[in-house]
Amino acid sequence: MRLSIVVPVYNVEAYLRRCLRSLLDQDLDPSDYEVLVINDGSDDGSLEIATSFALNNRHVMIHSQENLGHSAARMPGSAWQRASTSTLWILMTT
Repeated sequence: MRLSIVVPVYNVEAYLRRCLRSLLDQDLDPSDYEVLVINDGSDDGSLEIATSFALNNRHVMIHSQENLGHSAARMPGSAWQRASTSTLWILMTT
């Protein structure tokens, strides 16, 4: 695996589907990358959207935690990434 893409999520239901679809539509072999969605206690439909993508794409993984803020939402991604060379952060704000 060459790339870990970390997507911290908090109440971004309006943008998340488009973000994940865009990531999955790239010209990359799924074995070359992973998408780590870090749900930081969203209370909109963000977790449900992420879950539907994870159920249909083995390289999309979700971690959910209580709302701990922006920096705490990024930390699990660093700990769980499996890529040996690169990490890309996707930051969405509302």
